[in-house]
Amino acid sequence: MQESFLRTSIAQAITTRTIEEGQKYGYISTFEFKLSENLKTHIFENADVDWLHCIAVHRKKTKLWCNGGIYS
Repeated sequence: MQESFLRTSIAQAITTRTIEEGQKYGYISTFEFKLSENLKTHIFENADVDWLHCIAVHRKKTKLWCNGGIYS
C-alpha cells in the first residue's frame, strides 16, 4: 500500500513539476498518536468511498461529512 501511494505521489509531483522527470525515490512520513477520550473520532476500516468523501470534504474546509453525518 505504501509503495503504491508513493508511486502515485511521485507521478503527481512530476505532473505538477514539483520534482524532475525520472525521479524514482520519495519519502513517506508516519506518525503515532494516542486517542483522547474527549475527542470525537471515527476509524475507517478501509479506504473506501465513505473514507474518500470524508478526506475530500476536510480538505475543502467546508461542512464536514463523515460516517453518514454532516458536521459544521
